[in-house]
Amino acid sequence: MEAISVGNNRVPFPLSIRLEGNVIIDLGTTQTILPEEYTQLESRNTFLRHNEEILCFAFALDGYYGTYGNLAQMNFLVGYDFQKHTVSFKPTDYTKLHRSLV
Repeated sequence: MEAISVGNNRVPFPLSIRLEGNVIIDLGTTQTILPEEYTQLESRNTFLRHNEEILCFAFALDGYYGTYGNLAQMNFLVGYDFQKHTVSFKPTDYTKLHRSLV
């Protein structure tokens, strides 16, 4: 991963951990787990509302590799380009997409 874009802001992935295969995109992991050096985050997918009084951070910090969990992938169409070795995320309203498929 090179960076995450939030709105018009690009948040680069720290150079010290930029290795080939440095992030896992996992639909089975709920939280997104990022290396400790990665701290600048703003997004509607960053927080989870437990109830009216409790708001939870949807990211966790870990050592070396990152895991991009399923909460951060909500309402994004995820594209995989195996020739270019890239993954793209397009904001998508799945409630509208689901209705068009039924």
